[in-house]
Amino acid sequence: MVRLVLLFIAVSCLACSTEGHFTRCGRHKGDIIRVKQERLQAFENCSETFTGIKLLDLSSCGLTSVPQKILEFNELEILLLMNNNIEELPGFLCDLKKLRIIAVYNNKLKDLPTCILSSPALEKILVFDNDIPFEIRDSLANAAINATIVFDLMK
Repeated sequence: MVRLVLLFIAVSCLACSTEGHFTRCGRHKGDIIRVKQERLQAFENCSETFTGIKLLDLSSCGLTSVPQKILEFNELEILLLMNNNIEELPGFLCDLKKLRIIAVYNNKLKDLPTCILSSPALEKILVFDNDIPFEIRDSLANAAINATIVFDLMK
């Protein structure tokens, strides 16, 4: 079992220096990063990389696309992207070899990239409250994939 120690990156905990690096306040240590909407631009523009981060929470950030910055989190196991306006999951997520869970519910997805579905580490994709048509859901349900995909029943 993975033990996660919470690290919230909020206005008081994250600053982007003029050199383009994140500065963490001394109070927080851990392997979870939660980026609040007001700090999203600092997150995307800074060149700091975080080693050992297991969970990245970008929920409720007003995202319309997934930031490529995520590729710098090569130890990432859980990616939270819920409550945004994302229309498409990019193929570069397939490069995150340790990614086990993607929560991308309450967005505007219309499909899922096939490379994500064939990722050997992926265990669960939460995609309810999106715009994925029933035909695509049926084809995903019949596909030979490792992950459990959780859709909403009525939408």
